[in-house]
Amino acid sequence: MLKKVVILASPALSPAASPAESRAYKYARAIMLALELFYDCKIFGPTLDIMGNQSSDGPITGDIFLFFEDNQEQENKIQTSLLQTNPQARFVSRKELVLTNFSASIMTSLANLIGLNPIVPEATMIPIPIQTLLCIPDGPVDLYIKIGSGPDPKFIKRYSYMLPGTYGEVTQYFKKGLQEFYITADQINKLYDYVEQKILSQLNLSDAYDNLSKTTLLDGSMSYISSSLAQLRLSENVMKTAEKLIENMEGWESKHNTLEDMIQELLKDKASYRFTHSVLLMRTCFHINKQINSNADFQKPTLVFSTLLHDILLPHDHLAKIHSAKEVDLFCKDNHERSLVQKHAKLIGELSHLFPGCPSVCSQILTQHHGSLSGIDFSEDLSTKLHPTAMMLMVAEEYIRIRLDNRKLKNAEMLMILKTKMSKNSQKHFIECLKDFP
Repeated sequence: MLKKVVILASPALSPAASPAESRAYKYARAIMLALELFYDCKIFGPTLDIMGNQSSDGPITGDIFLFFEDNQEQENKIQTSLLQTNPQARFVSRKELVLTNFSASIMTSLANLIGLNPIVPEATMIPIPIQTLLCIPDGPVDLYIKIGSGPDPKFIKRYSYMLPGTYGEVTQYFKKGLQEFYITADQINKLYDYVEQKILSQLNLSDAYDNLSKTTLLDGSMSYISSSLAQLRLSENVMKTAEKLIENMEGWESKHNTLEDMIQELLKDKASYRFTHSVLLMRTCFHINKQINSNADFQKPTLVFSTLLHDILLPHDHLAKIHSAKEVDLFCKDNHERSLVQKHAKLIGELSHLFPGCPSVCSQILTQHHGSLSGIDFSEDLSTKLHPTAMMLMVAEEYIRIRLDNRKLKNAEMLMILKTKMSKNSQKHFIECLKDFP
């Protein structure tokens, strides 16, 4: 196992460079942070060195330079394996490896080859959220269910891609409470290429969704984006799906008169907690914003992106329910989950630049949405330097938690609970805005 991977920066790539270069810088920075978060490695150096196609609107491709420590045996293994699977890779010196025609999938392949294995259980099997599979009647890969939760679980094939239409039975497992199926790791790109095509075609429709409720489609779309990002799939189609999801989400939200109407529909369709939490958070922030801004519509895109992206990197509902350092210790199952919860705010702040139409201020808001200026872990001692919208997000999040856990309480009773939990002067202002929340 390599002790470190050194990724050097190009002087030309900086946030202050041209729009195209700046975009490449942001993309590279996001990749670096994702590698640190999802892979058991320490990256040295400020960013990746990307050269090549850096047009402002096309895909970012080019060369990546990686330098690694002396280890002749390991190096020979890397060279053999990498050149077999990626003909576009080449070694320019004994220590220097160049990957041409860079893509996120190649980076993932490289990481696996040089021993930076994903910190996930059962590394050869990839979990697929069941909400995503509800959006497709069939698919190009076999689906497995996991039996047992110990160190040696069993994976049983449940659906074969050779039998068209059988994915439709996934609904029965969904009703029983199953959260995910599994596929073999080598099939992830094949499945998600198919899924994104199907989901994008559905999101482009106005009303008909192949017998899906719109709630189910939007929930599945969000789950697909979340799991794609977890696999370092930062492709153009992933970003297109996110763009369409946001367009559809605004329309879905506006059709409900009250927050309770939204909750009822979400419960009826058995929406995931992550989706439920995000859309209720959006409505709550819209209400607060109307009370404090005379031009509330101007702030709306910022609130839409912030509420929908804030937990997009958390692949499981139980992780999205964590809102304190104490809860990290209580509810994270392993070190990977702990790292993901503690660092996801920082990473999504960096990744936000890659989402089309996302206001630049969202980077700061998303980074700070757990009260930490750095985006690492949770902070109880809230700084006066926190962005006001980040503070609004924190208040709205806690309100939604209380409302989902205590649905029989009246709004005034919920606000009393909220005031005992959030007593800072900067928070009280936003709490007062919820007095007349319908």
